[in-house]
Amino acid sequence: MASPNFDALNLQHSKNIGDPVAAAGTDGKRWSSAQRTYHLNEAIRRWIRKQYIAGMSRESRSQDAGRAWESLGSYVVQSSETLSSSSLAFSSFSGGAPAHIIAVYNVTDGVVVKRLPQKFVSYANSNANSFLASSSSNEYWYSEGDKLHIDSNSEGSASALVSVIYVKRHTDLSVAGASDIAVPSNSWDQIQDLAFKVAMEEVGDSESAARGILKEQIVNGEIA
Repeated sequence: MASPNFDALNLQHSKNIGDPVAAAGTDGKRWSSAQRTYHLNEAIRRWIRKQYIAGMSRESRSQDAGRAWESLGSYVVQSSETLSSSSLAFSSFSGGAPAHIIAVYNVTDGVVVKRLPQKFVSYANSNANSFLASSSSNEYWYSEGDKLHIDSNSEGSASALVSVIYVKRHTDLSVAGASDIAVPSNSWDQIQDLAFKVAMEEVGDSESAARGILKEQIVNGEIA
């Protein structure tokens, strides 16, 4: 068994949702092992997003975001890629497809590429706002479908070498699977709380889901 920690979380989750089983691979009376596994994988994805948002929020205020990025561990990847027509398909990233992009550096132009919020993309593309005009020293990145796109007037940027730091997508884990949970153990309680919330949402129990959110906020220090 190569996933003892994930399996232990699955077993504990069965108790948390009031449907205890003796083994992670055993179906309960209400939820199957596969459903519990889904709850946990969805919880991990939500946890990853929360850490990403926390890190980006701190960086936007010029605060140290190291703790958020460190907590994501192996989910954070730095990858060097070559653009094609100023774009790069997420599926072609050598470190695995991105879930969230943290930073982009254009190695060819020697420029830090700034994030362009989605609501401003149409303005930038239409040159309707001079403040969003791109140049070889003022470049933007944004997600376009399932691609990373670099907006620059530099001739070299269409096929530039870029270095991207990003949070890769979570690959679903399974009971007795080949891989174990990569989330640090000090965050497993948060995973359990999120998994409980997912389970309650699944059955339409808004009151219990709300209690799960409240507990999570208290654990995270959002509520004193």
